[in-house]
Amino acid sequence: MNIVLKRSYPKLDKGVRKTDSQGNPITVFVYTVTGTKAELARYAEIMSAEEHTYKDDDGSYLWFTTNPVGVKGKLCISTNGKVFADTTAIDLASALIKQYGQVGRDMARDILKQGFTAEADEPVDKDAKDANLEE
Repeated sequence: MNIVLKRSYPKLDKGVRKTDSQGNPITVFVYTVTGTKAELARYAEIMSAEEHTYKDDDGSYLWFTTNPVGVKGKLCISTNGKVFADTTAIDLASALIKQYGQVGRDMARDILKQGFTAEADEPVDKDAKDANLEE
């Protein structure tokens, strides 16, 4: 399934902004979820069982998180029925920065420009021609 950031809002409790254990304000990020009919049916089944709001007024599927994963990404369902975002690219970028400093930052920038999703997940037509090559 794919996700695209739709909006964010401050997490409130009785009109007061909630904070984490270190006093930082908590923000909720809302993503629109798209996928095949089977994927969305499974997503709806999981989310309704957990009594979460999972549909917008227009009927589109939503995913809520306090851990943003960028503007777009992939949403996965584990074998035990847990919904989670694929953070492979973000985790890789973070590790590169930690390990290689400035060179890692440059490498991470290139990875994150790809849109926070692993390139291998994208289907490629084996007969497609590279638009950058002249025939």
